[in-house]
This record gives sequence, C-alpha cells and structure tokens, in this order.
Amino acid sequence: MKRMSPFLVYFLAVRGPFLSASAIPVLVGTAMAHGQGYSLNPLFFWLNLAGVVALHFGANAANDYYDYLSGADPARPVKPFSGGSQLLQRGVLRPRHYAYLIFGHLGLAVLIAFFFGYARGPLALALGLAGALVAYYYTAPPVKLSYRGLGEFAVGLTFGPLTALGSFLVQGGAPGLLPALASLPLGFLIANVLYVNQYSDYLEDREAGKRNLVVILGRERALPGVYLLFAAAYLSLVAAVGAGALPPTALAACLTAPLARRAAESVRLGLREPEHLTAASAATIAVHGLTGLLLALASLKAGPRS
Repeated sequence: MKRMSPFLVYFLAVRGPFLSASAIPVLVGTAMAHGQGYSLNPLFFWLNLAGVVALHFGANAANDYYDYLSGADPARPVKPFSGGSQLLQRGVLRPRHYAYLIFGHLGLAVLIAFFFGYARGPLALALGLAGALVAYYYTAPPVKLSYRGLGEFAVGLTFGPLTALGSFLVQGGAPGLLPALASLPLGFLIANVLYVNQYSDYLEDREAGKRNLVVILGRERALPGVYLLFAAAYLSLVAAVGAGALPPTALAACLTAPLARRAAESVRLGLREPEHLTAASAATIAVHGLTGLLLALASLKAGPRS
C-alpha cells in the first residue's frame, strides 16, 4: 500500500472533505449579523470558525472510532461519502491516534467556547459546550445518539440553529426568533445529508445495531423522509422571508430545488440500483453548500436589527 503523507492521513481521519457542514452555518450567522448592522470582528470570526471546525473534526474522529469498535464500519473498500475513513481498518492509524484527534479537537473547541463566554457572555459558552457534548456523544457511549434514531436531529440542531445563532452572537447580535428562523433551512439540509448517506451504510448499520432512522424505518419506508426534509428546508426558507428574518433576495436559494429533486430521485433509484446512491449523496451535499452560500450572500443585505 502506498504510504500517505501525514497531512493526507489527518485530512482523511477528520473527514476534511465535509468541512462545508461546519463552515456554512458560521458564514450564514456572521452574514446575518453584518446584514443587521453589527460591525464584524475579524478575529472573532476566525476564532469562531476554528472552534466550530474543531468541534466538527472531533465529532468525525469520534464517529470513525466508535463505529469501528461497534462494527458499524467493517473493513471494506472506501466509499466517497459514507462508511468512515477506513484508516483504523487498514492499520494506517491506531486507536490511540484517534484519542488524540477526538480530545485534541474537542478540547480546542471548549477552550474557544470559554473565551467567547468571557467576551460575549454565558450564552456563548453554553452554545459551545452544548455543541461539544453533542459532537462527542453522537456516537460515544453511553448516549450514542446516532444509534438511537436521534442522529439526524442532533446534527440538524448543531450545524443549523446552534452554530448559526452562536456565530450571530459572537459578532454582537442578540439571538432571537428571527435569527433562529433564518437558520432552520440549514438544519434541515444538513440533517438530510446524514439521512441520505445512511442508505449506503444500511446493511452494515443494521447488522451492528446502529438504529438510525433509515434502519428503524427500512429503506423504502424511509424514502419519503428525504423529500420531507428537502421540502421543510425550502418551506422554512420561504417562512423566514415572510417573517422578515431573511431579505426577499434569499428566495434565490430556492434555485437549488431542482438539484434537491434530482438527489431525492437518485435515492429512489438507489433502492434497486445502489450505484445511484453515490450521486444522491453528492447532490445532497451540493444542495446544502449552494443553498447556504446563497443564504449568506442574501443575509449580507442591511436590515433592521431583530
């Protein structure tokens, strides 16, 4: 096996290609603060981004490690969007290396949360600590949220409202109903990224007792959930614009709806022809990223503070 560079090993271990899941809600929350007239603090932005990315990378490393222990990620060819990095299975890294990755990243996230608790108040600290707990216990025992049908909710909440509101707060904004409404589309979309990826791992997850929603419902009965999560994202976007939480230009994010429909149809085709599932995951990730970027651009428009 060809030797990989240390940076590549690290990048794969923390699942660096999925960085957009944590970066997008930071951008949206920061853009909302700017759009409502708050002066942006560049240092706070970069610290906030570093903290959320560290939380995300720590969660990914914990997911790899505990899924390896439970048998949910057995040795097999590497999949583009699911199944873990396979670094433990191939002997590239050892369990102790994952301990460094998990607690090093989550420790950094907690330190940054304490800094913002001092700089912006106890709510900023509470949001950061809540994110760290969810990140670790997403797969870690005894909670194992992703094994109890709660993974989608946990991911949607953390990388939707919690991160966007925290980023809004970091820039001086007072969290309220309108910023929370504006962050809901991101929560639904990132939950759907996870939900769609579960189709590729269905057999392994079921065998290992990882009772995520797709395993609980079964692949065919779970299919409407893909459409419902996409629909909830776009309906919540329209509702946020109607309530004044987002400017009318945010409706441009609905331009990603045809891609969302293609993603859902690829999942449907994947029930009989699994090769379609890779395209479904790629399209769902693209919908999240493109919609988030359009929301961030729209949110930069100045408006009244909520």
